[in-house]
Amino acid sequence: MPVTPRVSSDSLKSGVLLYELEDLGAGADVEDRPVFVAHRDLEFTKLRIVGHDDAAGIDDDNTSVWVFKAVTGAVPVILATVTFDADNAFPDAGEVFNVPVNPSVINNFLRVPEGSLITLSITNGDNANLPACLIQAEYIVDEDL
Repeated sequence: MPVTPRVSSDSLKSGVLLYELEDLGAGADVEDRPVFVAHRDLEFTKLRIVGHDDAAGIDDDNTSVWVFKAVTGAVPVILATVTFDADNAFPDAGEVFNVPVNPSVINNFLRVPEGSLITLSITNGDNANLPACLIQAEYIVDEDL
């Protein structure tokens, strides 16, 4: 659910998308779940995950792979991906994890056209048990576009 944008200049407005993901039991996956529809042409500037509790069972054999996509036409665009494993831990309760932006995106901004559907897919290993968590995406809108 988007939050009313804050004015940061005459033509730029910023906003925050908040999405609550339910507790996923061990091995449970999410496939192309819609989490947001772009109401205007947007530039996503940050993606974050905040754990509500501690994850369990995530290791090199039981990873948790997250993929954020923008679906505008027939070919979705990957906005960001992250793999949680033994070396890249899922955030503990109350901790913030900054999701790395797709390196092919210019200037580290995720440009998304109006009407695009933002989806989330999560593929978990058999023992990867994710807690409920908050997904936060910050964006800007240029009113002059």
